[in-house]
Amino acid sequence: MDSDWAGLPQHLLDSVVDRLVAQLDFARFSIVCMSWHSVAKHNQSHRAKLLGRDQPPMLMISTDQEGTWNLCNLMDEKVLDLQLNFLNKRFCGSSKGWVIIGEENFAITLLDPLSRTKGKEEKENSIIRLPPLISPPDDEGGALKFFTKHYEYYVKKATLTADPILNANECLVVVIFGYFSNMAFLRLSKDTTWTYLDKEVKGICEVVCIENKFYVVDHWSRIFTFDITTQSYSDIKCVAEGFQSETKMICMSRSKSKFSN
Repeated sequence: MDSDWAGLPQHLLDSVVDRLVAQLDFARFSIVCMSWHSVAKHNQSHRAKLLGRDQPPMLMISTDQEGTWNLCNLMDEKVLDLQLNFLNKRFCGSSKGWVIIGEENFAITLLDPLSRTKGKEEKENSIIRLPPLISPPDDEGGALKFFTKHYEYYVKKATLTADPILNANECLVVVIFGYFSNMAFLRLSKDTTWTYLDKEVKGICEVVCIENKFYVVDHWSRIFTFDITTQSYSDIKCVAEGFQSETKMICMSRSKSKFSN
């Protein structure tokens, strides 16, 4: 007798969804049949919380065709021939399954890479355009002239705290930018402009969010922490001074709420 996979009880299918680690497996689950798709759709908000955890990475691999990339699934050790198109774009970050791009006018764009597959229609909400960052200063140092010509280097790193579609209310876009590696953030569902950290906090090389707190490491190995409030951000506190020895390195972990040398 044939198995009725489409007729499995919802609680069993919910249990299967809870055990899907990779986002690609969740996508495969959702297209098996109509009943499975319905369960996947019902679990989208729960899935958004799971995306807050570390996900198995997928690597983008350039092809022989300019501006075209394939994805490498590390769990299956397979290259997916999807032919993603990002012509003349420089990535300044990737997070929660989205690619983050710095634009010519110093604006930030979020792209769902799977929506850029050759031969497929672009999905709704697959591109999110954010406002421009503050322009570089027009001073004798020539920062404005340099970054106007080389705008792709203005944003050094960028990250997201949540999926911008499935969990927009919890999503903050955080960027490290400019000549002095300052930091700015934007609350996706609330803000129309960027909020900038104090200019004295500069030389930032890494930032992570752990249990609703932000931790920042600068070039001198100092660690600062602050909270995002409803209006702006809390006072920035230095919680660890830098090391004298250049051979020491601070590692920041997203999965554990602690630091290690």
